[in-house]
Amino acid sequence: RNFSLEKQLPDDGLAALQEFAARAPGPGTEWVRPSAFNHLGLLLANTGRYDDAVARYDEALRLKPDFIEARFNRGMTHIRRKAFDDARRDFGGFAKKHPASPAGTFAMALLAETKGDVKECERLYRFFLERVKAKAPPPSELAHLDIARSWVDHATTWLDALARPSEGGVFEQES
Repeated sequence: RNFSLEKQLPDDGLAALQEFAARAPGPGTEWVRPSAFNHLGLLLANTGRYDDAVARYDEALRLKPDFIEARFNRGMTHIRRKAFDDARRDFGGFAKKHPASPAGTFAMALLAETKGDVKECERLYRFFLERVKAKAPPPSELAHLDIARSWVDHATTWLDALARPSEGGVFEQES
């Protein structure tokens, strides 16, 4: 998935993943199809095909209802589609399974940012950075989630920008 995006060959990545998604499960391989659908969703979402991505996440969840990563990824796609209530529901499901996850906090902050809720976004990005500092998740935990490598930088940059006065705007400071 990532390789096909980096090499700008998403159709090749889709073809490979669809091959895995189409295979009948054998002994010990029942995890392959839901995982393939999750990765298809990720690739489709990252190429702007949001409705197709949601359909693949739905299929992953049909095959494996407790596949919380697919629920998280569907929520991230719902943000891109501006389906904010659906995103909140999916992130709520993720938070029930992973209540202390920085990923869940980041997702809710990104939702607040996209909706334009500056105060909530600020609160959540600060909380997210505290969680990452206290216990950063290992890359293996993030491999199946729709999280950019620069997620910490995104939160930091957003908070830094919030602290700067805007040109022509009003910036209040307590004396």
